[in-house]
Amino acid sequence: MDAEEIESIVSQCLRFGEEIPEYITKAPTLKNGLELYFDIFNSLTTDRTYGFGFVGPIPTMAIINYCDYLGVDDVQKKRTVKVIRLLDFEYLKIANEKK
Repeated sequence: MDAEEIESIVSQCLRFGEEIPEYITKAPTLKNGLELYFDIFNSLTTDRTYGFGFVGPIPTMAIINYCDYLGVDDVQKKRTVKVIRLLDFEYLKIANEKK
C-alpha cells in the first residue's frame, strides 16, 4: 500500500467519523530508502503461486521485470532482487507456518 492509498483511507475515515484501521495506526516506520523495496514487494506479491495449501515465492523474473519497468540500473537491480528475496523468505515462513 503506497502513501496515496493510506492518505485516501485516512481521509475517508475522518470524513465519515470512522476509526483509522490499526494496520495504518500501528504500521512500522521504514527507514529512508527502504520504501522502494516495500513498494516492489507489495506490488509483486500477486505474482506468487498458490497451491496445496502453501504460498509460493515471488518469481525472480517478476522482480527483474519490475525493476526494468521502473528503470532500475543493474547494480540496484541485483540489490533489489536480494532484498526482495530476503523479505519474501521471512514472509513465506510466516504465511506457510499457519497452514
